[in-house]
Amino acid sequence: GGAGGAETGGAGGGGVDLSGTWISRIQTSANETVPVVGSTAANLDIVLRLLVTRSAGQLNGQLDICRLNTVTTPNASSLVVTFTPAVLATLTASASEPDFVATVGSPVPLPPITILSGRDAGGASVDSDADGNPGVTIPSNIGGVLSLNAYVGLTISSSLTSTLTDPTTLNGTADISTTGQVFGSDNPVLTSGTISVTPTSPSVAFTATKLPGDVPCADVLTRF
Repeated sequence: GGAGGAETGGAGGGGVDLSGTWISRIQTSANETVPVVGSTAANLDIVLRLLVTRSAGQLNGQLDICRLNTVTTPNASSLVVTFTPAVLATLTASASEPDFVATVGSPVPLPPITILSGRDAGGASVDSDADGNPGVTIPSNIGGVLSLNAYVGLTISSSLTSTLTDPTTLNGTADISTTGQVFGSDNPVLTSGTISVTPTSPSVAFTATKLPGDVPCADVLTRF
């Protein structure tokens, strides 16, 4: 019963147990700067899951990005990138904080979480998707005419501010930004460069809903 204890214990004093899978869909506009294309506006569609568990006086969170879609505007064909299942599986990171008693109507402190994919903390390439190429491989189409596989490293920084509005709902704001490095591609037109994706607003409203237990991304996506 160790897992069961982690799920149900630690929320004494009339508090709300935060254990479970919190899911949210965040849609926002952003500014993208990428090699070859340059700067462009884009719309982002992100589905997140945050698995919360308790152990040894700590509240542990595992953040997974289940969906990451970007559509350039006003021309949707300026840049089309595909985050494959193999790459999405690398978009995960964990953080912990001292356990606390959560109550409805009160803020829920969430530590900043940084996801590194295709690179290490020093910026060096890591073959996170294990396909034999540096970084992670992002199939890309530029202008509707040039298709290539870009080898990139990404740093996705997330900062969430939230309030528990009922035992299974968090409302708040999210700041999710991305920087990256291009390590090369399978086309000589793209050999290096930097990536930046910055939301138009640093505080995007979001609602997160708690599901019981550990709900995988495949099931989370059926809800959005």
